[in-house]
Amino acid sequence: MGKIAVIPTILVLLLIGMPNVFSAIILVPDDQPTIQAGINAALTGDTVMVAAGTYTGDGNRDIDLMGKGIYVTGGSDTTIIDCEGSSTEIHRAFYIHLGEDTTTVINGFKIIHAYEKGGAIQCDASSPIIQNCYITGNQTLGIYASGGSSLRIYGCVISENILYGVYITNNTGIDSLIMGKCRVLNNSGTGIRIEQTAGVLNNVHVLDNDGDGVQVIWVSPVKLNYMLIKGNHKNGIRIYQTGLTDFNIANCTVVSNDTGIYFDFAPPKIISPTPEANVADGNIINSIVAFNAQRGIVRGDMVVSYHLECNDAFGNPDGDYVNMPYYPNDSVGDISYDPIFCDAGGGDYTIANISPCAPAYNSCGIYIGYYGIGCTQTFICGDANISGGVNILDVSYIINFLYKHGPAPNPWQSADVNHSWGVNIIDVSYLINYLYKHGPLPNCP
Repeated sequence: MGKIAVIPTILVLLLIGMPNVFSAIILVPDDQPTIQAGINAALTGDTVMVAAGTYTGDGNRDIDLMGKGIYVTGGSDTTIIDCEGSSTEIHRAFYIHLGEDTTTVINGFKIIHAYEKGGAIQCDASSPIIQNCYITGNQTLGIYASGGSSLRIYGCVISENILYGVYITNNTGIDSLIMGKCRVLNNSGTGIRIEQTAGVLNNVHVLDNDGDGVQVIWVSPVKLNYMLIKGNHKNGIRIYQTGLTDFNIANCTVVSNDTGIYFDFAPPKIISPTPEANVADGNIINSIVAFNAQRGIVRGDMVVSYHLECNDAFGNPDGDYVNMPYYPNDSVGDISYDPIFCDAGGGDYTIANISPCAPAYNSCGIYIGYYGIGCTQTFICGDANISGGVNILDVSYIINFLYKHGPAPNPWQSADVNHSWGVNIIDVSYLINYLYKHGPLPNCP
């Protein structure tokens, strides 16, 4: 009689506590004919791998993740889910609604032609990761989440959808929306709408949407960091709250929108400007707001308190800092000078080495805006009108700037001949003294 193998009790317990240790890869269409069939066959921890191609019809739309913690992946823009939706054929790509968490991942699909009020991807009370997807040309929303969802969106392009690119509403908890390295562009309404939801957006480009770029309403604490907000037909960023809710906008470049940043009702929670940049959430700091069609940074009439620091608002014809008694050029480093983009017309919003948004040329000693230095330029100290020399016309140019609403020196430091980190009447006196009274050479920052 052979020996009976004895399995240690602790090993048995470990095996019981680790279901599906050996995860499977289910191939669509080789192993299962449709995406839904692949998900139906999957267990927690499995991967459903969808080959390149265009997927249509039942089983390849209105896909239900069934509450499973699985990885559903395609080949990015080469794996296309065509929902073939219309007003008479209502279809979406994915419906995620059974409490899925971050172990549920949708990766690498191009989703087109959804026709569903809940969006091409709809999440209700679920918290999946959506990454590396192209969500484009859908007849309602791109991504919609509500009812306690906590959504993670990474590396996606969300474009040319009707109404909103991303609409997140009625989600409780810290950071119910985290979004990074995405592009949201050319949607027929607002690019990103955040409503009653806490969110963090980092390294997101929001471009050329027909409504607001980013819209934050109804008590939604948000952090918008390192973002390019460009070419949106209404506000680049609109903050409209009904309660005292923090928001933080930092290191953003907001250009060529109708209005740059508009905030009203719930103000940042700083009672008065102070030199500290990071006292609390609720700041607009280290950002460029330039060349918008109307206004730059606008404080609504209902705001009681606010805090701006180390921003450059410039070239906004109806006002750079609007309805703000402390700004511009206040004690915490806000300025109104040309940021000197390397090639804004070509879409290059890096700054020149002599930009006032470079650390060497602003009193905060930091990079202002999203991008760093991308090109090199030179200037002559005292040559405020960029004529190639220093003469009495530069004196006239500075006076015109200071007292007659004339154009700003470009770069601003060419007129700061006494190296005071500002341009004022003392620079005029210093320059006259140099030109006509053998005074010291101009000494710009």
